[in-house]
This record gives sequence, C-alpha cells and structure tokens, in this order.
Amino acid sequence: MDVCCNDIDKLIEVSKDLVILDVRSKEEFKENHLSQAINIPVDELKDRYLELSVDKAVLVYCSLGYRSIRAANILVEKGFSVYNMKDGYDLYLKNEGSTQ
Repeated sequence: MDVCCNDIDKLIEVSKDLVILDVRSKEEFKENHLSQAINIPVDELKDRYLELSVDKAVLVYCSLGYRSIRAANILVEKGFSVYNMKDGYDLYLKNEGSTQ
C-alpha cells in the first residue's frame, strides 16, 4: 500500500509494531534516517529479508520512491504486509518530518 509522506508520522504513531525499513545505501542512512529505522539496502534485500519478521507490517522508504517500490515488491512477494512511502524521504524531510 502506498502512503504519502505527509501521513508517515501518523502511521508510525498508530502502528506500534511497524518495522521501518530504509532501503537506501549505508552512506545515505548514516547521513540521516527516520527514527527507529533499520537499514537494508535494496540490492541486499533478497538475501537479507529473513532478518525481518513476516508477522509485522513494514514501512519501506528511500530517497525518491523508486528503490522503495522495488523493495516493497520483493517483500510482498515473500508474504510481508508493506507500506511504501511513495513520495520518498527527501520530500518527507522538506515537509519537516522527524529524523534521527
């Protein structure tokens, strides 16, 4: 399910067991990321998806939304319930979202 960046904070607030997955590069993640996010770059996700619990919904994001679409498709294929930040983290930041 696609989620607009304006709705992310509310989704995180109401979804206590939500896993927040940043699929950008390790370098991008180190610069800034959503609080409580974990980082698995999209190119590593097919080999590392088992690090996630299929019993928890996953919010996936990247900078612009392209990599997160790829990641969301991988996770849905593996049986995960997925929210995709369709507008990307860059727009989220412009709208003054919270970061770590």
